[in-house]
Amino acid sequence: MSEILIGESSSLEIAVDSSASYIESGSLVSAFSRDETLMRAIERHDLGVRHADSICVLKSITWGA
Repeated sequence: MSEILIGESSSLEIAVDSSASYIESGSLVSAFSRDETLMRAIERHDLGVRHADSICVLKSITWGA
């Protein structure tokens, strides 16, 4: 773990919109027509390694076998 770098922004990006749309059960829904207000919150994180050999990816794993 000493080779892993974790970055985290201390800011939180918030957006509010009453005229946006979203997908529900495969159909496009208008927040305006439903008298709804949509909110979105984004927090940013990142992960890096000091050396490429410090991390590996496991494939074809059967968990619980």
